[in-house]
Amino acid sequence: MEKDPRKSIDSERNERLNAYSKGKARYLLRQTMTALGPILSTMAAGMTSGYSAVLLPQLTLNNSTDYNATSKSPTDYLNMKQLTVEGTEQVSWIAASAALSMAPGCWISGAMMEKFGRRTSLLLFSPVFFIGWLIVGLAPSLVWLLVGRVVIGFCTGIMGPLSPVFIAETSEPRLRGILLSGISLAVAVGILVSHIFGTWLHWRLSAIMCGVFPIFSLLLCLVAPESPTWLVKRGEHVKARKTWQYLRGDNYEHEFEALTYGSANNPEVNEAAKGLDASMESKPLQDHAPTRGWKNDVISRSFLMPLFILNVFFFTSQFSGINAVAFYSVNMLAEVSGPENAYTATLILDSIRLAFGAIACWLTKNYPRRSMTIISGLGSALSLLLLSGSLFTDLGKPWLPICCLFAYTCTSSIGLVPLPWLLCGELFGASVRGLGSGISSGFAFMCFFVVVKNAPSMMDILGPSWTFCIYGIIALSGTIFLIAFLPETKDKTLQEIEDRFAKPFNEKRTHE
Repeated sequence: MEKDPRKSIDSERNERLNAYSKGKARYLLRQTMTALGPILSTMAAGMTSGYSAVLLPQLTLNNSTDYNATSKSPTDYLNMKQLTVEGTEQVSWIAASAALSMAPGCWISGAMMEKFGRRTSLLLFSPVFFIGWLIVGLAPSLVWLLVGRVVIGFCTGIMGPLSPVFIAETSEPRLRGILLSGISLAVAVGILVSHIFGTWLHWRLSAIMCGVFPIFSLLLCLVAPESPTWLVKRGEHVKARKTWQYLRGDNYEHEFEALTYGSANNPEVNEAAKGLDASMESKPLQDHAPTRGWKNDVISRSFLMPLFILNVFFFTSQFSGINAVAFYSVNMLAEVSGPENAYTATLILDSIRLAFGAIACWLTKNYPRRSMTIISGLGSALSLLLLSGSLFTDLGKPWLPICCLFAYTCTSSIGLVPLPWLLCGELFGASVRGLGSGISSGFAFMCFFVVVKNAPSMMDILGPSWTFCIYGIIALSGTIFLIAFLPETKDKTLQEIEDRFAKPFNEKRTHE
């Protein structure tokens, strides 16, 4: 009996599709596993932000066990004295000391990732991150506590530009958005975990447990490949191609050739790429692609425009009070709703932040970045202004202010929190990605320090109502700017994004 030829063709087609799907899933898994290392390091960075919220209430009491910390601490075994702080100034410096060293960490990170590579930089600083947490946990005095906070803040700054750049360069466009959003989700998880530790554990034991996560990051980075983009820039074409094929397979060879030559839209380059032979793989990049000096790169439109837009985005994000709420959540909730349920409300707030961080990952995969920015920015501004109004008039206390603060956390978590860090890995061209992400992340952490350092004083001098009003006005103003100037990057290759910034603004907007 003869076989139906149509069934044979359908069977062969199905087998090919199944084989392709299995192969595609394997490459997506590899890209995800590569991203897990930097994501875990970012989770430790989130713990840096959240830790002070549970540290400060314990330090303000002589007997820390009165503040929900019922476990034994290392002081019980090492005969260390209990540490205490007094006054707004000491409290603000304990919190802001971590933010003080974040900006220098970013600037050094930009240089290190270009010199030593993305993966190597992560491997170098993960142990330092662990040591910083260990210093905090075993600090014999406030001076050593500050030293430990400065160290972990510095490492948080190192991870700021490094993680999004590494993830962006090792993932394909359709997966890149969700993996980069995983950075902000990891921050939310880190804040929640640090608050859980600090709610039921002594602050010293909490610090040591937080220090475990950079070690997990180190182990994952040991088995991850280096960024193929960085390898191409170093002229290591054979190794870059092998890494690219390991992460993406053979179906994206045209993107690798575009990366190699530095332009996806040049017909002559694309034609030459078709004839690339194996002998060229061993030659440095400069042998077959024109290069510009770094001075020309940093004064080019494709560098200055994304730098300016991203810095405004970071300014809007930080000065809308996002990290002020994370750093002082227990004290702020006590001010807004009363001290009775401050810890419970803090954990609920963290859970909301985590849930909407997860939603943001899904949104970045399915919806445009601009739409998310507009909804998040306007929603955050409205929530903050309503919160300010309710505090001015004592309307609906305590539930209306709490609901407004929760609404602010929801709306900020789907745009103002994740998107500037996501764009940090997308907007800059390959030749200046380390420099641009380092400068913009450093600026973000400078704003971070100013906000965290001044938040207690603003609450004391201006009161919560005016403080949240100022945050709301900044969120609204920054969102209006971003509506006008932020380009769309969803589902575009990094080379396409770079090329768009090289065009005049009016021409670029006609293609949005």
